[in-house]
Amino acid sequence: MKMKMKSSVWVILFILGVLLCECEGCWKQESEALLALNAQFASPLPDWEDNTDCCQWVRVQCNISTGRVVALDLSAAWGNRDQNLYLNYSHFQAFQHLNSLNLANNNIAACAANQGLMLSNLQVLDLSSTSLDNAAAVQSCVNGFSTSPSLSTYHRFNATPSPGSQSMFINLEVLDMSFNNFNETDITSALTGLSSLRSLKLESTQLTSGSIHNISKLRSLEILYLAENGLNESILC
Repeated sequence: MKMKMKSSVWVILFILGVLLCECEGCWKQESEALLALNAQFASPLPDWEDNTDCCQWVRVQCNISTGRVVALDLSAAWGNRDQNLYLNYSHFQAFQHLNSLNLANNNIAACAANQGLMLSNLQVLDLSSTSLDNAAAVQSCVNGFSTSPSLSTYHRFNATPSPGSQSMFINLEVLDMSFNNFNETDITSALTGLSSLRSLKLESTQLTSGSIHNISKLRSLEILYLAENGLNESILC
């Protein structure tokens, strides 16, 4: 009887050991995706090296139990380049547990994604201080394209976005797009696909009353930050 109990204990300990080993360090596919991103940066991050634990890298946060990447700070990672950046979200496909993504201070003019890509766990997205300046460009970065468009498509971004397009960020709750130039841009139409959006920050974005006259269409919105836009409070009444 004692022998059986001891055997059972050892089996349980072995299984626990295997599970713990699987949760140590980051996942290989996520590490490889980060290395691919690092190769694109204006100044590659020196501690993002192959055969090291990406959960220990700067700008990367992992879930301590699963080892999956849950937060990435890529602010200014692509640098202040002269040419605009057309960001392909497909580079983030490996990060299916990503909860927070900071893309601030990059010259992002538009975004794209491969067909079927969903980052359904993303709840916080920072697109402040980018080069987004019209509704279609904004929509491309919060909804994504069904397929990756050509550069010529990006240059026709003054077209009116399709209202109600479903976002690949179906659970996005917090969006910061401060310090962009949205003068006369119908921001609300670009964001209608964000059905879970609770907090929207648009500080110093050159907004006009026409930019947010349909803001009530964002049904889940609880917090709206519009400082430094010179707007009259009556436009929200």
